[in-house]
Parts: sequence; structure tokens; C-alpha cells
Amino acid sequence: MPVGQYALAENPAVLQHLLPVSIYVPLALKLHASGLFKLQHSEWCGTELYDHAKRHYRGRAEPRTLFQEPLADGFLFQLGTWIFDDYISSDDFFHTQDFEFLHEYMEDFVQVLLLAGVPVDAAPIRRTQRFLHYLDRLHDRDEEAFERARSSGRHRLQTLHERLHESFSDVVSSVRLVYARDYAERVFHDRQLCAYIAQLILDIGIDGTIDDEPPGQWCPRLSFPAWVRQSLTARDRGQCANCGANIVGELQGVIHIDHIVPLVRGGCNDIVNLQILCDTCNRQKSAELWSAKSSIPPYLERALAKRRA
Repeated sequence: MPVGQYALAENPAVLQHLLPVSIYVPLALKLHASGLFKLQHSEWCGTELYDHAKRHYRGRAEPRTLFQEPLADGFLFQLGTWIFDDYISSDDFFHTQDFEFLHEYMEDFVQVLLLAGVPVDAAPIRRTQRFLHYLDRLHDRDEEAFERARSSGRHRLQTLHERLHESFSDVVSSVRLVYARDYAERVFHDRQLCAYIAQLILDIGIDGTIDDEPPGQWCPRLSFPAWVRQSLTARDRGQCANCGANIVGELQGVIHIDHIVPLVRGGCNDIVNLQILCDTCNRQKSAELWSAKSSIPPYLERALAKRRA
């Protein structure tokens, strides 16, 4: 199974809502960048992220076992939906972002809808594109007039944004899942980023620990389904995440699924907290907390070394 299929492999309920939508790469990259920023923002993590995740922990939102077991629509997928909602479905930034950002944002939003199958001649699309073209021409011909148009233009862009959402809410809902999946795959590819998020889940207190109370085990130990083992083996290229030994290549080698943040130290069972280890490293690590090593091969260094040789 390709790594790119892990997030949906076992969940037809999620699959049936996904349209064959082409990813608009500029938006996908902006969502990933937005996610990196938010995950470093202590206020967002302590409020927005905490509130979202806590609803799952308390069983008030589906999936109710978000942390207790690895799920197709697990934490990274849910995180992708929250980041998408903040970026695409929120009107808040119309009051805080600069005018140029809003202009570019609306161009991205239109492209996302068009790639999702919204007709180019749909009235809300035509109205939005006409105004965006007007702003482009105004900026090119008369910068002073463009500066004067900022206030009214901001309000107009917000109105158009609301109309697009009202007119194509079903499309936005479906696209939301596609971009959430794309976000999950991008993060899953980076084991060190996964480790950071796994520790963050613990640090913001999802498990219920308060103040300086030491974390304890709050997720059960379980046997992992085949899709988890396949996904981790593919991402880690069949190599031990610590020493780099080729586990798959050694016919007698045993693949151990390891919790990056051990369960007894407050780790969860979501795939964001998992990696593969060889026999030796698995015994040595046990319940210790080791720093995660990069899962991204040093392509450029290897190419340069090969050229020198």
C-alpha cells in the first residue's frame, strides 16, 4: 500500500465523501505552511487545538477514539480539517490580513472551486473574477486609486467570499476532506514533525494532566492493524527509525512498531506517534523517550557525494 493511501485505507465512510478533485498545489502548500505556524503558536495550541482535540477525548465528537487507536481519519486528518477551516471557512482574517493577501486568497479560493468542478460561468464565480480583474487593472494603472479602494475593496471581497460559501457549501465540504487528507500525508512523511505533534498532544494536556503533574498511561496497549504496519514500513523505507538497519531486507528481522512518546509517558496510539524499530533498538528504547530522527533521506548530499566519488 502506498504511503499516500494510509489516511483513508480503512474508512469507506470517508472515501465516499471525497470527489476526484485535483489539488490546487499553491493552496495545499499554504495550508501546510499555516499548519507549521499554528503548531508553533502557543496561544493557538493552548486554545483552538486544545478545544478541538478535547471534544474527541471527552467523546463529544467523532471519532471518539481519536487517540486510543490508529484511525483512517485520525489526528493528522482532523488537524488538516481544522487548519482548512481556519484558512478557508473563517471570515475573521478579513479584519486582520492585509489587502494584498486577501486579493491573492480569493484568487486561490476561486481556483479551488473551479478544480472541484464548479462551472466557470456560475454567477458567483463570474462576479468574483470580475472584481479581481478590476483590482488587477486598477493596481497596474493607478496605484493611488488602488490605495483608496482598499477599505471598500476589503468589504467587497468579504461579501464575495460569503456568497461563494453560500452558493457552493457542498463543494467546499467535500474539498475540505481532500485537502485535509493531503495535509495529513505531507505531515506523515516527516517523522520528526510527527514526533513534535505527538509530544504537543501531551504538552497541551489532552490526557487530563494539570500543572506539573507527571503524565501517565491513558491509552491502552494494542495490536496494530496491517495498514498501520504497511504505512510505517513504507514511510520509514523498511529501515529502523533509530539505527537505520534494513529490517525488511533481513529475512529474520522483526519489525517492531514503537511509540515515539511511550504509552507509559503519556503517548497516544495515533499513527502520528508511531515508527518502526529493529529488535535491538526496540529492546534498548523500551519506555525511554528518544529524539526522533529524520525520515527524509539526504537526497542532495548523496547526489553530491556520488558526483565527487
